[in-house]
Amino acid sequence: MRTFRIKELADSLKVSRRTIHYYLARGLLPPSEGAGLGTTYSDEHYYRILLIKKWQKAFLPLEEIRQRLQKLNLEEVKICLEEEEPFLMKKTILEKPPQGVCWQRIPLDKGLELHYKTDDTQAAKKADEIVSWFFHQKKEG
Repeated sequence: MRTFRIKELADSLKVSRRTIHYYLARGLLPPSEGAGLGTTYSDEHYYRILLIKKWQKAFLPLEEIRQRLQKLNLEEVKICLEEEEPFLMKKTILEKPPQGVCWQRIPLDKGLELHYKTDDTQAAKKADEIVSWFFHQKKEG
C-alpha cells in the first residue's frame, strides 16, 4: 500500500491541501496516520478522493457523498470508481438502506432527479432500470 505526504496526495489528485483537510474535517475521509510533519495518507485516501470527485461531477451534495462513503470499504470504493453509472452501486450502497421511511435520491442530470422509497424493493429495481436506460440514451446521444 502506498503512502503519501499531503503535498504528494494533493498534487497527484489535482486538489488543494486545504480541500483534503476539509474532507477530513467533514468526515469524508478516514483520519490520516501520524501528526504534524509526519502525517501520511494511504491508497484509501487516494481512492476515496477520486470517488468524491466523480460523485461531485454527478452533482451529488457532499453530505450525501459522506453518507455513501461511510458504508464502503476500500474494495467497494474501487468498484464504484469502475462503474460507468455513478448512481447504481447496487451491491455496495443500496443493500444497506437506512431504517424508517426514507427516500433514495438519484440525480440523473443537472436539474433532473429520480426518487423512490428505500424500503420498496420493486421501486429500487425499477429505478435501476430507469437509470440504466437513461444513461444508455445519454451515451447514445
